[in-house]
Amino acid sequence: MHQTRQDDAVRLASTLATRLCHDVAGLLGTLAGTLDVAHEDAEAAALAAETAATLIARVRLLRAAWGGGGGPLDASAMAKLAQGLPGIERLRLDFSALHGELAEAPARLALCLLLTALPGLPRGGVIAIDGAPRGGVRVMLGGGSAAWPALLAECAGSEAACWRAASSPRGFAAPLACLLAAASGWRILVEGAAASALPV
Repeated sequence: MHQTRQDDAVRLASTLATRLCHDVAGLLGTLAGTLDVAHEDAEAAALAAETAATLIARVRLLRAAWGGGGGPLDASAMAKLAQGLPGIERLRLDFSALHGELAEAPARLALCLLLTALPGLPRGGVIAIDGAPRGGVRVMLGGGSAAWPALLAECAGSEAACWRAASSPRGFAAPLACLLAAASGWRILVEGAAASALPV
């Protein structure tokens, strides 16, 4: 049992490293390519600046969601971090129902759920965040084809499913959200277009 858990932990760390590298590698490649000619091409210079800003926003989001330690966040801080979401230009984020600050655990889990939602919004859509009972947080998806990835509900109901799924960088966000919730004494609940992070 001990060896199995060690193997799971190593696999999780390896998958996290792979996913982080994947999420920033394309942006770094674009940045490197444009910097070579930025001094003589105004369009390349503008693209380099835009790519650098996107890269900074992405790293800040991933650090807050997966690294933790960001403390409580209000709607303004959450919205700023959410600018690091891949495909943000296709999304409309609605934090208008979120009042006051979210404590660190629900704030972090909300960011994890934002990352988990992306595969369920292939053509864009709306992501709305508000409070949930007992200091929790709820994330709702809207749009023509919006739906939470089935893996999220599967992992929310089974720690074993989390560990199995956590070995794939492609679907990594869902099992990691559920594992982080469990480690914080919380749980993820999926009900239709809404996913909530709630204290146990």
